[in-house]
Amino acid sequence: MRWPALAAVLPVLPSPPTADAHIRSGVVATEYRVSVSPLPPALSPGVTARVYEGDRALGLTVAGDHSVIVLGYAGEPFLRIDSAGVAVNEASPTAVAVGFVDQRRRVRGPSWNAQSSEPAAAWHDRRLDGLRAGVERGRWAIPLVLDGEVVQLEGEIRRVPAPSPWPWVVVAGAFGVATALLLVARRPQLIRPAAVGFGALSVHEVAIDPTPGKKLAFVSYYAGGFRILKYDNNRLTEVGAFIDQGGNDFWGVEVHNIGNEQYVLASDRDFGLYIFQPDV
Repeated sequence: MRWPALAAVLPVLPSPPTADAHIRSGVVATEYRVSVSPLPPALSPGVTARVYEGDRALGLTVAGDHSVIVLGYAGEPFLRIDSAGVAVNEASPTAVAVGFVDQRRRVRGPSWNAQSSEPAAAWHDRRLDGLRAGVERGRWAIPLVLDGEVVQLEGEIRRVPAPSPWPWVVVAGAFGVATALLLVARRPQLIRPAAVGFGALSVHEVAIDPTPGKKLAFVSYYAGGFRILKYDNNRLTEVGAFIDQGGNDFWGVEVHNIGNEQYVLASDRDFGLYIFQPDV
């Protein structure tokens, strides 16, 4: 079975920049909501603070020529944020606890190590963590030294009801049913548009034709079958494809030359091994 040629251009996406002065996680906080109270006059001209809703990380940005030192759990200098960027006190136990400093690098006495040239930092601070059992609301506070004066960054923690899991169960169930129907049908006119939204209908493995000048790639495409692509002039063009009458779920693909004959071996997770001799 042969499908019409399909041209594809593969974009190259730039890697996101890293930020050494930001410690974040993908943990979603559902039991509590943490907010920052309106900043007092002493803080508002030079400091912007926020709590990220997804993982309760505290973000702090310092503007202009202001300088802020965040005091740690034991009252020790922990972070310094100013126009030069962010520096971490490697002697601070808090810096170790939140992940800015490796335990093995700890030193005695204040030792400031530059982390970023941007005047902003984000970290998980345990002073924003949770509430005791039976407590619905609470306050949090972090002492800062702003331009040499001690001030308080404050906010509120409140308990919220956990969201119902049933909407997610319904969505997951509908997704599973749709996936199953597409995998059973395995119709070419459904597979291509479905491949945009369903990860199972995608490329798993590619084998390159070793014959000089052929410029062919053999692809195991899960439920999309076995495909042959020609690569040239920064383009991929589909020049052949195969889906068995009962459908396929191709996983692996290998090219073997035996004597003057070339064989392409494709493994199907449902029906075993297929051996092809492409005529392209």
